[in-house]
Parts: sequence; structure tokens; C-alpha cells
Amino acid sequence: MKNAFFRYVSQFQTTFVQDTLRTHPDFVNALNAEGLTPLHLAIRSCTTKSCSALATAMVHLLLEKGANVNAKIQGDMERYWEKYVEVGVQDFNEPHVVTGYENTPLHEAVTSNQIEIARLLLEKGADVNINNYYDESPLLQISCETDPKIVDLLLKHGAKPNVNMSVFEGDSPLHIATKCRNTEMAKLLLKHGADPMIENGEGATPLQFIISDNRILKLKGMQKENIGKELVKALETTK
Repeated sequence: MKNAFFRYVSQFQTTFVQDTLRTHPDFVNALNAEGLTPLHLAIRSCTTKSCSALATAMVHLLLEKGANVNAKIQGDMERYWEKYVEVGVQDFNEPHVVTGYENTPLHEAVTSNQIEIARLLLEKGADVNINNYYDESPLLQISCETDPKIVDLLLKHGAKPNVNMSVFEGDSPLHIATKCRNTEMAKLLLKHGADPMIENGEGATPLQFIISDNRILKLKGMQKENIGKELVKALETTK
């Protein structure tokens, strides 16, 4: 019965899911074999714009039935890596490679550019600053390349732009955006208070990345207290 329920969720069969939850309400926060809740599965099962409305409807139904909006994907990370080494997986970015990462539904929604689902999750109380296994908030996870509208949504719901990761190089969202040469993302983060002088784990600042990349030439004489505004102006004229 439970396996069938998860299949209904992944196929966006809202009528069957609703009927099943009437007799098995505990299924709404159950875990499948991969450690995914129905909410995670509904979000992951949509990979194109054509199914976004169906996925949003399924997410809405699950939330109305009591799905935990901040549930993390469960799973032993060491067990996952050992499993992949055993089967000889070479590319851990391949679609068939599923790892836990302890992502919440919001992490899943923003990384797949599903803005309506992200908005719905936030309206239902999703923690915008919750971290996953790698100490990434939803904002940190998408600061390289994504739809600026999703980043703007997170920032307007209280996402912290000046939080550093405690792993890898200890970057902030602005570090990541500048490393990726994502000018639009950098402008958006700066407008929401991102600090261009914040240091990462190696003592480097976003400003240093920008200068070393030769994309802003007129920095001489810039006042520290106005550096954020000046950078925004400079970025706006940068192609």
C-alpha cells in the first residue's frame, strides 16, 4: 500500500493520494526507500515546466494534510558514498545518482527552479535559512546560477545574505555569485545587504574576486561605507 502511495505521489494522482490519506493519514510524512518524504518526492518528480502545475497541486494537497514543510531527506551519507563506489559510479552528478544531503523541500524546490512551489512552502512556514548536510541554506545552494526571481523570493522572506558555509571554502552567497561571474545575482545580493568585504574560510572577500576578474575598473577612492552601493552601480554598467 505504501509503495503504491508513493507511486501515486510521483505521478501527481491527487485523487488517489487524497483517498489513501483518508485511511492512512500517517503516510503523509512516511519515508520511501531513498529517505524521501512524499513532499520531497512530489517536488523531485517534476523536471519540466509542463508538470509544474500538477506538482504544485500535489504539494498543496500534502501540506494541507499535514506534511512536514521542514523535513530533511533521511539517509546515511557514508552508506550512500560506499554504495556508489561499489557499483563504480564515476559521475556523481548523473540524474540516477540520488543522495540524501539532508535537503528540505525548500532546497529541492529552489534547486529545480520551481518558484511557485517555493512560494507555497514559504507561505506554509518553511525555514528559509535551514541548512542541509553540507551546511548550505537554500540561498547558498543556488547562488551560482538560477532564476533571480527565486533568489529575490528567498531574500524577501528573510534569507540571510551574509552567512558563510562552514565546509569547502567557507563562501557566502556573494562569494559564490562572483566566482560564477553571475552579475545579476551579485547585484541582487548587494541590494539586499550582502557584504562585499565579508571573508570566506580562506580570508578572501567577494570584492577581491571582482577586482581580480577585471570586471570593475573604477574602484580607486571608493569609501568602505558606500562600497555596496558603488558596486551595484558598477555592476549595472558591466556587461
